[in-house]
Amino acid sequence: NGRVYRIKAKGTKPGRPLDLGKLSNEQLIELLGHKNEWFRQTALRLIADRRDAALIPPLRGLVAKQSGQRALEACWALNLSGGLDDDFAIRTLDHPDPYVRLWTARLLCDARALSTASAQKLAGLALTEPQVEVRSQMASSAKRLPAREAFPIVRNLLTHDPDTKDIYVPLLLWWAIEAKAETDRDAVLEFFQDVQLWNLPLVQEHLLERVMRRYAMAGTRKDLLACARLLRLSPGPAPTARLMAGFEEAFKGRSLAALPEELIEALAQRGGGSVALRVRLGRADAVE
Repeated sequence: NGRVYRIKAKGTKPGRPLDLGKLSNEQLIELLGHKNEWFRQTALRLIADRRDAALIPPLRGLVAKQSGQRALEACWALNLSGGLDDDFAIRTLDHPDPYVRLWTARLLCDARALSTASAQKLAGLALTEPQVEVRSQMASSAKRLPAREAFPIVRNLLTHDPDTKDIYVPLLLWWAIEAKAETDRDAVLEFFQDVQLWNLPLVQEHLLERVMRRYAMAGTRKDLLACARLLRLSPGPAPTARLMAGFEEAFKGRSLAALPEELIEALAQRGGGSVALRVRLGRADAVE
């Protein structure tokens, strides 16, 4: 109703006015470990306002030596001070605290481009990272990167079979690929040239139908030729069935009259799909 209430204990006296802006750099750094979140957040804001290079060495020391919330606050402060450069970030990606690794990956990728060394380090971490929250962040951040930097990260994240049942990671990985489906079509198709990729559970259960449906629903000649190429790249009956399911889902209620010959030929070579699809394509055996 627009009213503001305050509850306090009997006999409570007002605290002394605080002006954290008058504190020294050392005192602000000390506040990063305060049990009260307001003090930590205010200290971070003031550190960001100062952007003082003198803060960088002690903050790097805190990140390296501390763990838990203190290390994470120091990592944020270091980034706000301009001290989370490539060299230090690469070392921080080996930090024992998973949330420091998570935030380092996020802050690196927020620039939407990586150095060669950072890209290689993140791709390597994607292969070995044991914490699902960190893998989730890496999948999210990969979506922001150019295809040449994103796909090695995504490729290695796809090797974590337990993530097949995760409620977030499979879709995050799909969105990282789908973000390049139009702008980097050739890179997406090249990504699927890796035969071993098709055997990964995450790819079979969550990607194949989606990528086929994505191109089939777009429906331009380039997209339909991409469908044909995916069918030709398929290494066996099981993944082909997944592609066919995605294709048929995309063309429910839509005409098949304008399919390019290359796609019709690829469909025929892969068995033609379900009886219903082969009827729609005019196959005599299916009509019979």
